[in-house]
Amino acid sequence: MLSNKRYFPPPRTNAACQHCQDLNLSLPTIDGILGIPLGLLQTSAASGCPYCALLIKALELPGLEPPNNEDLFGVTLFSGVDSTNAEPFPLIVRLQTEYRNFAEIELYVDADSSYRLPAIGRARNIEANGLSDQCVALMNSWMKECLSQHKMCHQPQSSMILPDRVLDVRPGKNPRLILNQSAETGDYAALSHSWGGQVALQLRQKNLEDLRRGISLQGFPMTFRHAIEVCRALAIPFLWIDSLCIIQDSATDWAVQGSKMDAVYSNCQVVIAADGAHNSEKGFLEDPWRQIPVLKLVCPRPASDGGTPKANKDEPQSKFVDVYARKKGTGNMDVFMHHSRASNYRSNLSSRGWILQESVLASRILHFTAEEITWECRSVSRCECQVNPHIFTHEMPMKYNLTRELDHKEHWAKLVQEFTCRDLTYPSDRLPAMAGIASHMHSRNPSIEFHAGLWSDSFASSLLWFCLDRGMNLHGGKRKSRRVQPESAPTWSWASVTGRIMFSPSQSTLGALKNLHVNCSPAGPNMYGRVSSATLMATVDTFRGIIIAHKDHRDAFQLQLISDDGIHRSNLIPDGEIFPDILGDSTEMCVGDEVILMDPVGHDDKYLILKPSSHGPSTYRRLGLYMTFPLRGIWPARHETITLI
Repeated sequence: MLSNKRYFPPPRTNAACQHCQDLNLSLPTIDGILGIPLGLLQTSAASGCPYCALLIKALELPGLEPPNNEDLFGVTLFSGVDSTNAEPFPLIVRLQTEYRNFAEIELYVDADSSYRLPAIGRARNIEANGLSDQCVALMNSWMKECLSQHKMCHQPQSSMILPDRVLDVRPGKNPRLILNQSAETGDYAALSHSWGGQVALQLRQKNLEDLRRGISLQGFPMTFRHAIEVCRALAIPFLWIDSLCIIQDSATDWAVQGSKMDAVYSNCQVVIAADGAHNSEKGFLEDPWRQIPVLKLVCPRPASDGGTPKANKDEPQSKFVDVYARKKGTGNMDVFMHHSRASNYRSNLSSRGWILQESVLASRILHFTAEEITWECRSVSRCECQVNPHIFTHEMPMKYNLTRELDHKEHWAKLVQEFTCRDLTYPSDRLPAMAGIASHMHSRNPSIEFHAGLWSDSFASSLLWFCLDRGMNLHGGKRKSRRVQPESAPTWSWASVTGRIMFSPSQSTLGALKNLHVNCSPAGPNMYGRVSSATLMATVDTFRGIIIAHKDHRDAFQLQLISDDGIHRSNLIPDGEIFPDILGDSTEMCVGDEVILMDPVGHDDKYLILKPSSHGPSTYRRLGLYMTFPLRGIWPARHETITLI
């Protein structure tokens, strides 16, 4: 083990080299992790240990210079075995200075090699083109495995109804738009892509007939062209692309087709996710990042008696095995982040709000990242560079949960929290961009009702959302919350603001909203989309207060309780925290505002902060959430009927 400049050697074993343990990291005394100082590694390599020599040669991989002129102190080796079989993963070599870990190397043998080295598993070299023969064979093998073996990913053939419009991309003719007016079935893919500004080719009312007649492959933007080529390579006859299958200059068509997103992504055979393309023109099959530096090394084969070989360069080449070294990727840090060497953040595509429902609803996704192809379905996650599948257990696969009989309330809250971290070009799309997921969940729970982003069976506790503007967005930047304009959701809905949303856990699920009446009028045909008007009427306990300046923080507020007779009680300022819905230069919450606190759950310590509205008596707008100790029994409550808009 290495810790700063301290070295703790492992207990002695029968290994020929006591420093690298002949790369036998499965010994109980090592347990898959072994640290070696650079000096000992160099001495052992010079003395003839082929494995130490291999590690020294691997350090010649370009781009591994220590930061800040620090010196390399040593390496730590990591090995592991997939729980589903005994094949080792590639050996991970972590480089360390006295102060930090600064890089990781991946050592592997070729995926087609029948030979194994201790602790060095198989992996694949990444092809320069994502449609090479090797890549096409790999994608087809993933697809075949999923379709034939994964019960969780199975789709009834009766559900494979083509969308209302779809591109016919079969080879031998120009791609053309077809209208599905008789509920025809068939295999189709759906493209998930970043618009990245204006898309050169869009379906509009004036060019619908032109697209139905067909256009040449060269007439499509590069990202669309690549998606068509992928479909043809996988023998998928049809392709759905939002910008070419929804009439872009028709709000009515957008609303109608938006309400069918659940079916579009749930029924497609596979989603082609263009993670590596920042816009429709870039394409995703030949990104320069695919050509990562790989160092080819050789290592003597172990002696037939199991002993450690000597690194004799005069031996015939047949007695050596090829070993490859490359920089290790970041791996799957969460279900929406894929193997990457370029960035610690997600792709631009997976940071977009609209993309969440595409990735959650689809049974299968082929991700074309900047660096490689990755696969995910409801059963397994794979990538082009690795032979072993990735393990799902340490992730939170939200799409997997859609197929399980789990608590949909908790699942919806997690989805909203993930969604509101993402970017939307138009903030008023908060509800439309989640409509497909809402429709899918509603079909599995038809007895409940959907109210502007909240479900009826958890309505009271779901009102206890708050904005976490101190958090970072998916690109590592700060974000502020604003009220969505024009208003497309009531103030009591998380969809009424632009901030990152968190839901506060509540001990009660029954709620304290008596005589509850919720009325939501959708703004169009999509019942899960924008809302034209909404009211919440209930009889509930309330407490009166006034907003005051925080004594310690200039940009924060405190709340002072007021008695029923209107006399200010300055000595009763509860120890609590206000989470405004709007922060920054907004005047929505101001010092001196008289407000009421509404307790939607009962016997809890979280209250909605409400401000009188000009729409009528006892009518209020939400300003934020107040977290404090339970006020019931400490301060008199008023039992009243209010309307929240």
